[in-house]
Amino acid sequence: MTPLERADRAKEMLESPIFKAVFEDIKAGLVGRLIASPFGDSDEHHQITLALQALNSVKTQFQRYVSDASIAKHNQEQDDYMRRIKESVHVSGSRG
Repeated sequence: MTPLERADRAKEMLESPIFKAVFEDIKAGLVGRLIASPFGDSDEHHQITLALQALNSVKTQFQRYVSDASIAKHNQEQDDYMRRIKESVHVSGSRG
């Protein structure tokens, strides 16, 4: 899978209603567990915090795939533009 294909798939996932629902349901369940856990149960709080961070990192990685491909595409477009300008200047300069 190319980076652009991966970015397209990641974007589809991020925009997918089912992905959004699953993400929010898992997050709500973890927050509910945190609220329901006894005060002072630092082990439980720590485990839930780790789970929330892991959940967030999954979403962040999808977003990173999309943004990295967007940056790469933009850089390629700039490179192509600069190449065309250099070629045009070179062609114009050799006519005179």
